[in-house]
Amino acid sequence: MMKHPSHKTVSLEELARNYHALSLKDALTHFIVHHTNPSLTKVQVETQAVYLDLPFRTLPVYHKAKFWLDDNEHYHIQSDELNVALVVSPRANSQKQPLSAQFDTVLVNGGSGKFLGVAGMSSNYLCHYTLHL
Repeated sequence: MMKHPSHKTVSLEELARNYHALSLKDALTHFIVHHTNPSLTKVQVETQAVYLDLPFRTLPVYHKAKFWLDDNEHYHIQSDELNVALVVSPRANSQKQPLSAQFDTVLVNGGSGKFLGVAGMSSNYLCHYTLHL
């Protein structure tokens, strides 16, 4: 991960508008409710998430994250084998023509998964989050 965010404070409204993260607030509230009450069913999480008021209005935004590729024994294969996740917001080229946003998808192991594969995913509450560009 980068040490410093690309943008220190980006409002939730700006994330929806400029990054097309239309369901981000809903996904965050669902995650927080489930994380604080892991025994709730999905329906209960849905119900309680509606009433959760987020204690923040802005978030830091990272436009680049680097990942090292490891082997089964958790050793780095080679120091130069990196994978990078990028976010590029909508912009205009030098001729003022609009260029669409680009987003890489990252699946994050919340701690119950294994080192490789998707083991443990069934016990996680997954918030499906789709970007419409």
